[in-house]
Amino acid sequence: IPEYCFDGCEKLATVSVAAAKLVDEYAFRNCVKLSKFTGFSAVERINSYAFENTTFSSISSTVLTTLEPYAFKGCWNLTGITLNGLKSVDLSMFEGANHLSYFTFNNATELIFPENGLASLYPSLKSLKASKITELPDYAFDGCVDLTTHSFTELTSVGKYAFRGTALTEINFSKLKTVGEGAFSKITAAKTVVLPVISSISTSMFEGCTGVTEARFNLKNFPAGISVKKMFPNIKSFYAPKATEIPAEMFKDCTNLSSTSLGSLYVIGARAFQNCALKTINFYADTIGEYAFDGNPATKVQLD
Repeated sequence: IPEYCFDGCEKLATVSVAAAKLVDEYAFRNCVKLSKFTGFSAVERINSYAFENTTFSSISSTVLTTLEPYAFKGCWNLTGITLNGLKSVDLSMFEGANHLSYFTFNNATELIFPENGLASLYPSLKSLKASKITELPDYAFDGCVDLTTHSFTELTSVGKYAFRGTALTEINFSKLKTVGEGAFSKITAAKTVVLPVISSISTSMFEGCTGVTEARFNLKNFPAGISVKKMFPNIKSFYAPKATEIPAEMFKDCTNLSSTSLGSLYVIGARAFQNCALKTINFYADTIGEYAFDGNPATKVQLD
C-alpha cells in the first residue's frame, strides 16, 4: 500500500486487503474513523506514521517483523497490542495511545524504553508480556500504578526504580541477579518476595513494600545497616537458608516476624531480632550481640 495512499480519508472505516506485505509512510494517516484493517495477518512491514490518528481498539499480528517509529502515533482508542513477530520494539512509537492497557511481544529480545519509563506515555498500562527479555533499564515501569502482570521469566538484571510503585502482587523472579536502587520500592500490593539467585540486596531496593509478609533469599551475607523493618514492615516469615551472618539491627522492630529459616550462622549482631515476635529461638552462632533477642515473646530458646 503506497505512501499517502489514503491519507486524510476521514470517512474511511474499514479496509479489507489480503495480500499486502507493506504499508508505507502516511498510507492511512488521519483516517480518523478507520477501526478495521484485515491486512494485519499478512503485512510484514509498516512504515512511519502509516496509521497515525486512526481508531483501532487493538492490533494483533504474528507476521509483522518491522515496525517503523510512530507508525501508530496518536491512536487514542488503542487498548491492546499483540505483535509477536517483532524482535526489537521501541515502546515510544505508540505515543498518544493513552488508554493502552496491555502489550504482548512474545518473540522480542529487545525493548527500548523512553528515558523516564512508560508511565507518562501509557498511564493505564496493566500488563506487558515479553518472555525473552533479560534486562530492564532504569525507571522502566516506575509509577505504572496499575501494572499487575508480566512474563519476565528470563530477567537477570533490573535497573534502578524499574518497578517502583507498581501493583505487582508478588516479586518473584527466578533468574534475577542484579537489582538497582529502589527497583521494587513502594510496591504495596505485593505479598511475597522470592529472589533465589539475587547477588545482593539493600534497604532501598524494597523500601516501603508494606504488604509483604513473606520473603525468600539464598544470600550468604547481608550488608551492614540493612533494615527489614523499612523494607517489609509487616513481615511474618523470612527465609535465608544459606545465611552465615545477621547484621546488627537487621530485624529490629519487625513486630510481626514469627518465623525464620536461616543458615549456619557465625554472627548474630546486636539487637538483630530485638522486638520481634519469635516464640521459639533456635539458632547456633559463634557470636551473639547484646540485646539480640530482646523483647521477643519466646517460650523456648535453644542456642546450640
